[in-house]
Amino acid sequence: IMASSSLHFSTDVPQSTLDNLQRLAQFNTAQVTSFTDIMLEFLSSGSANGLIEALKGFSGEHSVGIAALKNLAQAYLVFLKGAFQNNLSVTHLSEDLVSFEWPQENIAAVSSLWRVRKASLSSSSLGDTLVVNKLILPEWRFGITTGNKELREVGNTFLQLKLRLDRGDGVTKEEYVELSLPQFYEFVATMEKAKAQMDFFS
Repeated sequence: IMASSSLHFSTDVPQSTLDNLQRLAQFNTAQVTSFTDIMLEFLSSGSANGLIEALKGFSGEHSVGIAALKNLAQAYLVFLKGAFQNNLSVTHLSEDLVSFEWPQENIAAVSSLWRVRKASLSSSSLGDTLVVNKLILPEWRFGITTGNKELREVGNTFLQLKLRLDRGDGVTKEEYVELSLPQFYEFVATMEKAKAQMDFFS
């Protein structure tokens, strides 16, 4: 069993993630280069659809089962995100990959990609600090416009949302959102799409 305490990208990693990172050592150089490029492109663009399609293409081209590939992708994303957030040098990145018993030619290929792509990650959405607030209690109600300076808007249906958010340290905040019916349907469709993308990795 490998301990994560001696690794540079993170000192607190589930054993299942470490195991999958070690399994990536079985990829040949062409596979690991393509796989790394897919992961770095996702981290730069944030396009979940692009990632899913790329993984399906990789699965078909290299005869790797999609279920196993999803597990490997999850673990590799943890590694690459940790490497970026801790500003790992090529040397430290390589040392971690040595710990996972990767072949030297694969380490050299990934190190080369890391050297080239690290700067672009800094200017991408990954370089931004994103604070996610936990949703405690959503409330909503439907309404109908009864009076407005614009006569054509009278009788329109709308949805009002009240979102209570946990900002941490016992602090909560209420946010109010008003959506037209078409906006609400678009919101629901977006949430269903996001759920489908999350289910792909579950």
